[in-house]
Amino acid sequence: MSTLIPRFAVPYTPGAFAEACKAALALTPPATSGLEAVFGQREIVWTGSGRQALSLILRALNLGAGAKIAVPLLSSSAVAAAVKAAGCEPVFVDVHPRTLTMDPNALARLRYKVAAIVPVHLFGNVAHIDEIMDAAAGVPVIEDTAQSPLSFWRNRLTGTFGVGSFYSFASSKCIPAGGGGLAAINNPALAVRVRELAAKLDSRGRMDSFRRAAMQLAKAALFSRVLYGLIGNRLRAATEESGYLLASMDARAIAASSAAAVKSLAAVLPQRLLRQRQNSLQLLARIGRPDGVILPVEPADARYAYTLFPVVLTNESERDAVRQAMLEQGVDTSTIHHNCAEVATVHFYNGGCLVSENVARSLLTLPNFAGLKESDLDRVASVFLTSLKRYRTTVRVRCTVEVKA
Repeated sequence: MSTLIPRFAVPYTPGAFAEACKAALALTPPATSGLEAVFGQREIVWTGSGRQALSLILRALNLGAGAKIAVPLLSSSAVAAAVKAAGCEPVFVDVHPRTLTMDPNALARLRYKVAAIVPVHLFGNVAHIDEIMDAAAGVPVIEDTAQSPLSFWRNRLTGTFGVGSFYSFASSKCIPAGGGGLAAINNPALAVRVRELAAKLDSRGRMDSFRRAAMQLAKAALFSRVLYGLIGNRLRAATEESGYLLASMDARAIAASSAAAVKSLAAVLPQRLLRQRQNSLQLLARIGRPDGVILPVEPADARYAYTLFPVVLTNESERDAVRQAMLEQGVDTSTIHHNCAEVATVHFYNGGCLVSENVARSLLTLPNFAGLKESDLDRVASVFLTSLKRYRTTVRVRCTVEVKA
């Protein structure tokens, strides 16, 4: 299906690839200067991945072995993995059903059991950060801003409320650079300790740096409108499981090629996210307010980056039926974090986050990337609504038949 609209874009540009190759030859990652427009005026430290950045921050806080860290269940498994890598234990917190981010009330019930808190600004949605900071009552708060660059709460950049935040540049992230991460620290003393730990990371060789750049360029091509329907969708799983692009937790620093790509892509990120935000607002207007569907509507005090466009349906059956029907009509979607509860059992999660579990089973993300045209947005919204109506009509007919029988 050559006209298939990809679930998201991978905006790794030829210009970013060229800068990455130059940096790979030099071996040394470029300085972080010039990134303040995206990541804020604070201490910025390159890391090997987003999860490594969180692990380094936790280690720098000297919380002690086995310290309990509050994390939302509905998030990437990398967050809990990073907590474990730092010698701490994740404690899973439920999310708010509207924002899909950490529920301050659920956090308040656990507050005196944890030594630090990691709220995730998921999909670009801004967490209830004021209430989380109040509930923290002095406990360190580390914001996961991997999906919320240039999201704001009361005109203040996400990531600037707690002691620091972290970003990921893995192959499908908002800034896809072939790997790497960044710690952005708001506390000067903490920044010194994080920088000392990062300086001990092992450097990467030229071949690894070149491979990351080349494979990221290949993945970007597979997610293009030209190739995605023909071969990209079928090869997607293989590219996501690539050993060079799959995020990992090790003691290696960011590849020079990835750091250079970040700087190139960050320079155009504000314009790209502005277009993506405009597309998302147009999608909201086109979709309207279907009964029982939760859409990413930002509260008055927030400005979402809309890095993804999450839609929460009424149940798993509806989600699966809508997803399949949309794919048949040429629109791909994602069920990101659908297995978060199952994955969390590795970290001894044994239930209790019912909202997160229900959302994970019924969530889709719709295409909203910057490269979509108005006709594409019309198609995405129309296909979503017709697929939803078809499923609900079928269910009503089936129920009527069963009742009569």
